[in-house]
Amino acid sequence: MDLAEGGPPQKGEVVGVRKRRYLTVLALTVGLVGALLVTTSGAFGQVDGPVAVERGVLLLHTGDDANWIRYYPDPSSNFDESGNFRLNNFAAEQLLEVNSRCGVTPMGDDLLTITTEGGSFGLGLVSNGLGVKDRNNCSTSQGLIDLDQSMTLTLGSYFESGFWIRTGETDIEGKHSSNLMATFESDAPRVIILPNTDNGPDSGVNDNNIAELVRGAGAYYRTVKLQSENGNATGGAISLEGGGDGVLPTSPLRGALGVNETLFEVVELFDGELDCGDTVSAGGLPEDAEITILRGGQLNCILKLHRLSSEGASALFEPIGPPSDPLTGEPAEFTATIAWPTELRGNVGDVGVTLIDFDAGGPGAPEQVQWCLGNPTRVDDSDPTTIDPLAVDGAGAFIEPPVLPAGASWCLLDQVISYVGEVEVSPEEVFEPHIQLTEYYYGTEVDPFWERP
Repeated sequence: MDLAEGGPPQKGEVVGVRKRRYLTVLALTVGLVGALLVTTSGAFGQVDGPVAVERGVLLLHTGDDANWIRYYPDPSSNFDESGNFRLNNFAAEQLLEVNSRCGVTPMGDDLLTITTEGGSFGLGLVSNGLGVKDRNNCSTSQGLIDLDQSMTLTLGSYFESGFWIRTGETDIEGKHSSNLMATFESDAPRVIILPNTDNGPDSGVNDNNIAELVRGAGAYYRTVKLQSENGNATGGAISLEGGGDGVLPTSPLRGALGVNETLFEVVELFDGELDCGDTVSAGGLPEDAEITILRGGQLNCILKLHRLSSEGASALFEPIGPPSDPLTGEPAEFTATIAWPTELRGNVGDVGVTLIDFDAGGPGAPEQVQWCLGNPTRVDDSDPTTIDPLAVDGAGAFIEPPVLPAGASWCLLDQVISYVGEVEVSPEEVFEPHIQLTEYYYGTEVDPFWERP
């Protein structure tokens, strides 16, 4: 991709300036060139994303015995010898502490963040129902969501950004012929009919409903707002409960586990699955870096889940799975082509520094990228007898891959500079020289994060 395109060269402009890094390896001085990565333009054969991987369930329990939210990452294996789901065998717990005036304070792990609107006293819990408090007492209405109030549930900070909710099976109590209005993320509100409501004192389980909170086929959410809806616009209220009123109607996921609580199914989303020889891209100039990943071949290729993203002058690649083939020990290999947004440079040959964090989110600190070592034997681009360091065999495996420097899982193969001309940088018609840099990398695994400071 020639990122100097977009208009004819201006006077004095140099297009496609190439900066080549030469290395001395085994007494050979060799150069690495970006043209070696033309294989990244291969077919897009990866499984289209997003791919959702099941990561367990959240259960919300309200009752006279206790009030809590718990996370079960592997519910299918969480049964005792009698076939009963083990509620006390959880990975994380968020307690809902209730004070003498029925106000709720979440304690422990932040599994679900619950916020309220329309009341001055926050979240309340009365008669097993979570609601919005507009008075500092324990009256019935303090455990309800009235027509002018709302409660928002957001997947908590315990979960990383790749975690989402696919399905909710919620215990909703209805008052005065009200319905549930649910708003997923920034979608339009959606009304869910509640067949069971009451018009007076709490009627036990008879005014409870299992409302399924599903955003849509292949759609997921981290936030949902719950409101009461009444076509008559007078009266009506709902509350969010967790099985405390009695045995509730069954539903698919709750029924499979044999639980009575409100349930949210948690999944982790990935951009897709990469097979050997697949190419995937993300981002786009001029605002964000454009990154393209090519996966090399392996004798026993196993599909790899992945995430790929860019924002501004940064890019992140997250391959998921074992770092090497479990049968052969052969590592997965990749190339990355990153076209960075234009940069102000006083000297055309000055490309600045690119930093890389080999394990984004891990304990290591970003460091300056290193050039690849060894193996590349291309001395002259015009000499057809020399070998591409990224040449592949019929199975897509690299014939003579570059050698990674000690301690590095990715290394720099080449840099290509395109001078894009004088760009206006202030209202006073001040123009400064700008370049566009494209870099080529070889690597094996972990979660590389690149950035241009």
